[in-house]
Amino acid sequence: MSRADIIGLANVIAQLIVAGVAIWAVIVALKTSNRQIKENDKQQTKQIEASNNQLNKQIEESRRLATEERQHQSCPIIVPTKAIANVPATQVPGTQQQYLYTSEVPPLKGNISWGLQFSAVPIEVSNIGMGPAFNVHCVLHGYDDIYRNQFISWNNGPIGAGKDETILSRHPFQDELWLDRNDSVDGEHTLHYPSAAPNPNQAQARLTISYQDLFDNKLVSIFDYTPYHQWIRVFVSVPSSPKITLDLKELNAQKKQSPKLKLSAPPITTSH
Repeated sequence: MSRADIIGLANVIAQLIVAGVAIWAVIVALKTSNRQIKENDKQQTKQIEASNNQLNKQIEESRRLATEERQHQSCPIIVPTKAIANVPATQVPGTQQQYLYTSEVPPLKGNISWGLQFSAVPIEVSNIGMGPAFNVHCVLHGYDDIYRNQFISWNNGPIGAGKDETILSRHPFQDELWLDRNDSVDGEHTLHYPSAAPNPNQAQARLTISYQDLFDNKLVSIFDYTPYHQWIRVFVSVPSSPKITLDLKELNAQKKQSPKLKLSAPPITTSH
């Protein structure tokens, strides 16, 4: 092979090497570009997902706020409006007529005579909220540990917004009431002050009223009743308050299914 042939062959080999390097560079560039494209696609996908998640959260929050606003706009609020009337007790033949309240020296207006029997004890209430109240139940609980010291009423209503209602309460029948003074609808305020706890309102009774709104939210209004026959607000719930899972009637039914000691009121004594 001549010198010229060797030089020519070397040039060809060099050109092939240059071409191979160029091709390798192109392949590397294409792979790098593909990786960048895939990485960009991943980043764009993540950004789109993040944007969609943020948008969905905003939509859900808007819906929640709209629902909460509607619930507040249609929230009932049941409150007692008048002193409990001094109704006559069921009269025992041959005895003097007795009434709901004992005689007290003014300014006291009398304590409730829990031991007497009454056909009905009216409790005047009003719905000062902006929506109707359904499934209205109430317990008026005295401060003694004698379990007949209650008046109850189930299944009242509906009570429309701005409407007044007379709830006719009565002593519970035997085996009917399983709630005691330490039970609570909202998990914080009991049906009456625990026996060892302070009684800042000097309450002779506590009225607990549970009810539902249009959205099936369970609500509760709790008021103390003083010897001056005044109602003092203890707690009134709204839809944004901690969730109430059981109303008075449901809580009573739950306790009735419990194997614990029965706490129902005994029969009322109507004669001496």
